[in-house]
Amino acid sequence: MKDLKVLLDRLKISFSSIVLYEEAFTHRSYVKIYPNLMNNERMEFLGDAVLKLIVSEDLFMRYLNKSEGDLSKMRAHIVSDRYLSVLATSLNLGEYLRLSYGEERAGGRTRLSNLANVFEALLGAVFLDLGLNSARSFFLGVMKEHGGLFTAEFASQDYKSTLQEYMQKKKNALPVYETLEERGPDHKKEFVVQGKVTDKGVVFEAVSSGSSKKEAEQNVAHQLVEKLGLSQQVFGVD
Repeated sequence: MKDLKVLLDRLKISFSSIVLYEEAFTHRSYVKIYPNLMNNERMEFLGDAVLKLIVSEDLFMRYLNKSEGDLSKMRAHIVSDRYLSVLATSLNLGEYLRLSYGEERAGGRTRLSNLANVFEALLGAVFLDLGLNSARSFFLGVMKEHGGLFTAEFASQDYKSTLQEYMQKKKNALPVYETLEERGPDHKKEFVVQGKVTDKGVVFEAVSSGSSKKEAEQNVAHQLVEKLGLSQQVFGVD
């Protein structure tokens, strides 16, 4: 595993306790080998709450004319596994994860859920170590530098509706979504969903995950929308 101190220095995190960050980067598979260590699920739980507070406050202050419903949609996209995994990839967090050999061979360093989880755990560690102001500065700085062109238009994009409207217009069968798997601890469930559509005799399939079935289906629909060429990429980072 790469030296976490190098990463924290690059991220300009003036840490006091390296132990908190080591926990944040420890996947549960690693603890099966080294049971004396703590995995990052508790830290991720805390980071998730800190993240939602930071994002809620920032959106509330920046979008003074947005309704509660609009703000909720925007927050849901920012705190989604997909968005967080983009940020984690931009920071190369996966390279510093403590994983078992099996998890690493299975692609654990680039798995969307692992990346989103370690980002939240890192934020939780910053909060515990340095306080809310430092956690806020860290997240908003990362989002500004690596988050891409996040806009209200993107936040309100409903890919399931876009896909369904297209299929109806073309008189095709409606999209079919199937939940393949539910995994993870109760406080941080991950749903894996497969979607399928047929257009011009060609079958298009996609598989994605999310913290809820609704989010997973939106992620799948987004992939299918792109495969069908129905939209230009509006997020700016992928």
